[in-house]
Amino acid sequence: TGQEKRTFPPPDEYVTWPIFRWSKDDRFFARIGTDVLSVYETPVWSPRQEEYQDPR
Repeated sequence: TGQEKRTFPPPDEYVTWPIFRWSKDDRFFARIGTDVLSVYETPVWSPRQEEYQDPR
């Protein structure tokens, strides 16, 4: 529909593309940031409760 559902600020540091990765069924997508991976669920576009930190 072209309707904006959610906005994301640009990364603070250089991050390689793609910043977003989609699940095979398009039900989820992940936003890749510096030392963090945030997972969102469609069609509500809300973040999942879990947030994964890089253990390094």
